[in-house]
Amino acid sequence: MSTQFDLIVVGGGVIGCAVAYQARSLFERIAVVDQARSLGAMASSAAIGGITPQSDDICGASLSLLADQSRALYPAWLREIENEAAVSIPLHTAGLLQVALSGTELDRLGCVLLPEWISRGVEVVPCSPAELQALEPLLTRRAKGAFLLPREASLEPARLLSALDSVLRRDPRVTVLTGATVEEMRSTPDSIMIRVKGGKMLGCRHAVLTAGLGSGQLLPARTVDPMFPVKGQAMEFQVPRVASYPLRFQLYAKIETAEGTKSAYLVPRVDGRVAAGATYEYGIPDSIPSRAGYESVLAGVTALVPTARSWTVQRHWSGVRPATVDQHPIIGPVTEDARVIAATGHFGLGVTLAPATAELVCSLLGGRDLTIEQQDALDLCKPARFMGDHTARMVEYPPSHVQ
Repeated sequence: MSTQFDLIVVGGGVIGCAVAYQARSLFERIAVVDQARSLGAMASSAAIGGITPQSDDICGASLSLLADQSRALYPAWLREIENEAAVSIPLHTAGLLQVALSGTELDRLGCVLLPEWISRGVEVVPCSPAELQALEPLLTRRAKGAFLLPREASLEPARLLSALDSVLRRDPRVTVLTGATVEEMRSTPDSIMIRVKGGKMLGCRHAVLTAGLGSGQLLPARTVDPMFPVKGQAMEFQVPRVASYPLRFQLYAKIETAEGTKSAYLVPRVDGRVAAGATYEYGIPDSIPSRAGYESVLAGVTALVPTARSWTVQRHWSGVRPATVDQHPIIGPVTEDARVIAATGHFGLGVTLAPATAELVCSLLGGRDLTIEQQDALDLCKPARFMGDHTARMVEYPPSHVQ
C-alpha cells in the first residue's frame, strides 16, 4: 500500500519549495520529500543570495533570458510570500559593482564583457576610480575602475527558505516529509511510485524531481549520472557600529593569485552584516569548511574592502552545488506522458532562477501555453540530452569560464 498524492516534489531546496509553493493553485494533495532533516538544509542553505542574471558567468547569454525573467518576478513573488508568512524578506536592489583591480582586468571588462552586456540590452554604467570613491567609500583605492549593473539584486536565502517552509507546513494541502531519501521513482500506467529508504511507498499522479545532486540517479533511461559536485565556501561578517546595509552595492571581482583566478563577492545584509564568498572546488562532495577556504574568501574580501580586516567573522560555512556536465540546469518532462518533470542542476543559480523555474514547471503541470522565453529555456535545459547514448560525450568539468 502507498500514500497517494496529486503531486510529489522530490527535493526540498529553494527550487523544490518554490515549485510546491506555486503548485498549490493546481493540486489539493502535495508532498515535499527531502533527505535532510529540514527544508533547504542542503545546497540552498549555503547560498549567499545573489540574484544576478547579468553578472553571473554561469548565466552567460544562454540562460540570461530565463534569469532576467526570474529577476523581474522577484518583487511581486516575495511580497506574496511575505504576506502569507507574515515575515519580512528584504530585497536589496541597488545593483552590483563589477570591479577591476588591475589594468588587465579593466581591459577584459571593457573589451569582452561590456560589448556582451550591450548586445543583450543590459543597463551598465562605467565608473572611474574617482567615481567609485564617492559611490562606495569602503572600496579599495586600488580599483582601476568598475561597471555598475544597477538591476542586480540580492536577498538572504535563510529568510526566504524559512518563509517558504512556514507557508508549506501550515498549508493543509501540503505534506512535508523530511529525513526521507528517495531511492526509486517508477512510472506505472496508473501512478508514479516513489520508494523511500526504509520501504515506505508513495504514489502520485505527477512528480517533480528537484533533488540536487541526487537527481541524476533518479533520471530514467540515463546512461551516466550527469550531476557532479562543486563545493563552495563562504563567510559572514558583522561590520562594527553599522545597523543597516554596510555597502551600497554588491561587489564582485576576479583576483589573480599564485594559485590562479579567484572570485571575491560581497553581499550586504540589511542589518549590518556582509556575506562573502566563494570558492569553486570541482568534484569535491563534502561540505566541511576548510582553513584554505577560509583564507581564500578572507583574502578576496580584504582585497576589495581593506577595512574588512576589522570586521567580526560571525560564520564560515560550505555547501555543495549541484552542477551538470554541460553547466545548464535540467528542466522539463522526463517521461513520455510528461507526468514526471525535472527541475534540477541549477549549480549556483538556484536562488536566481527559483521563481522563473517554479512558474515554468507549473505551466507544464497545468498544461498552460508557454511563452517564447519559457520554450527557449526548455529547449536549452531539456532532460533528454542526458537520457541517450551521447551523454558520456558531454564536455568535462571544470568549465573554463566559471566565476
